[in-house]
Amino acid sequence: MQNRVAEQQIRVDEAGDSIRQTRETLVDQLLVRDSPPIWSADLWTRAGISQGIRESLAAQFDGLNAFAERNTDKLIVHFLVFVFLAATLIFLRRWVRPKVEAEPDLKQAAVIFYLPIPTALVLAILFNSRIYPQTPQMLGAIFGAIALVPTVIILKKLTERSIYPVLYSLVVFYFFDQLRVIADGVPTVSRPLFLAEMLGGFLFFGWLYRYRLAAKETPEVNQETTEETTKDKKYGRVLRTVRIAALVVLPFFAVAFLANVFGYVNLARLVGDAVLRSAYAAVVLYAVVRIIDGLIVFALRFRPLNLLKMVRNYAPTIQEKTRKFVRFVALALWVLITLEFFTLRETVFTRVKAILTAELTLGSLSISAGDVLLFFAVVWAAFLLSRFIRFALEEDVYPRFSLSHGIPYAISTILNYIILLVGFFFAVAAAGFDLTQFTILVSAFGVGIGFGLQNIVNNFVSGLILLFERPVKIGDEIKIGEAGGVVRRIGIRASLIRQWDNSEIIVPNSKLISENVKNWSFSARQRGIEIPVSVAPDANSRLVVELLAQAAAAHPLVAEKPAPQVLLSELAATSLNFKLRVWTKHFDKTNQISTELTIAASETLAANNIAVPPVSPNSVS
Repeated sequence: MQNRVAEQQIRVDEAGDSIRQTRETLVDQLLVRDSPPIWSADLWTRAGISQGIRESLAAQFDGLNAFAERNTDKLIVHFLVFVFLAATLIFLRRWVRPKVEAEPDLKQAAVIFYLPIPTALVLAILFNSRIYPQTPQMLGAIFGAIALVPTVIILKKLTERSIYPVLYSLVVFYFFDQLRVIADGVPTVSRPLFLAEMLGGFLFFGWLYRYRLAAKETPEVNQETTEETTKDKKYGRVLRTVRIAALVVLPFFAVAFLANVFGYVNLARLVGDAVLRSAYAAVVLYAVVRIIDGLIVFALRFRPLNLLKMVRNYAPTIQEKTRKFVRFVALALWVLITLEFFTLRETVFTRVKAILTAELTLGSLSISAGDVLLFFAVVWAAFLLSRFIRFALEEDVYPRFSLSHGIPYAISTILNYIILLVGFFFAVAAAGFDLTQFTILVSAFGVGIGFGLQNIVNNFVSGLILLFERPVKIGDEIKIGEAGGVVRRIGIRASLIRQWDNSEIIVPNSKLISENVKNWSFSARQRGIEIPVSVAPDANSRLVVELLAQAAAAHPLVAEKPAPQVLLSELAATSLNFKLRVWTKHFDKTNQISTELTIAASETLAANNIAVPPVSPNSVS
């Protein structure tokens, strides 16, 4: 069996080499005249037109029948995939209709559900046509028609009338192509048809650029035309793209027309067919992008995705980022397809590979542009992965658990460090560096980095200790030295503390570990407030205690447990000094509460004729 497999592999390699050599030969002969000029009498005196067409059709039908016999099971599977997609879209339509009635803006996105057959045809052809090896020309034409016609039907519902001529013209050109393919064996018929097609393409796209899209009517801006103005802006980018594309393809049609006239038929067919096929592919891929957009819009509104909090809160952002990604993939796929149509993909890939793999040697280190790009691509992917995981945790995981204050931030930060570290090592390995040599290199520089950057390393390690031990957490109100405020961020090197006046203090992490830090919310979120109160020495102390306690208990931000306390702290010659102690969960409003309680105590004492002794200037410190 191994010998037979090896023999088949050799045959495949030989066939591949033969195909490549034949392609290279054909490419080398593109600039060689391979047929007489269009005005040559020899071309028009050839006979057997009807017989040649019959033979061409018979050969194509024979090839189609043979292919169908070899791939009957695949064709059945392909048909079942189409039926499944169409049935799924029809089933989902009843769930989509109430959403559209509630949100009229979803009407365009719902078009794919109201056109289930065309949408299923496009998706089935797109995702299954590559499973057939050695597809005959007639089957390829059938697949193309099945993909292009539903695409036009779908895009008519999704675009404005300015784009309709492009859609109709591509359908006409496609069926004109198939007519030319039927007469491919009879140059007397196929070459004039090709000339007519290229001339028609040149005239149509010239008219499209010069007249149809150049003078786009703009509605006046008022209350009645606001919707039209928004629609005009929405399709403005598509119109500009079509106009630029029309200008770009004009030289290709001209080259194909002239090459056919002067007898360079292979060159003419390569250029003309490649331009038209590229246009077909662009339209189909644009329809696929719009279909995927519609599927994403409604997928985010149905279970299970709509159960996620991040989807409910950030659905427009997710839609926009997904739409950009799908468009980027479609654009890249279109570029690859277009290069293949022009027989340039292998050449471009070979040149790009040569550039990316060209190595620059520095001593014992060899590095290439591809290694550098791959390194940064993996690191960038690690950043994106870390960002997405932290976003998902913060939106949908942490709120479902009763976690202590500061634990979510610690988990997210530690995960961020781990993912970035693992991503960095993957990037180093993907770039082709030997991890053993890399470890030795890191060890060699370790001592120097330790001495030169010991302060930064100290702060980094201190930041890890803060995240694991959590003596200071995000949201804690702390005081270190003369500075105090609320902790807003614990970074790699320093932490950010926001003061009451919205100014921010950047404190190195090592200070939060090595110095005395006063944390008002370390073990409990309640904070105590103490207000000194002085009354005349002849006042009724029990009444004062009762009045101050009542005034404190009446404040809405003062906690009930523990209850407010009033303590007689000093019997002075000129006053009785009390301390009013209260607790509050609103530790960020302590200054406000202190002020309001002081005012309330003063008003309560005054209302009960309890005098407050005057403060001597010398007693104020």
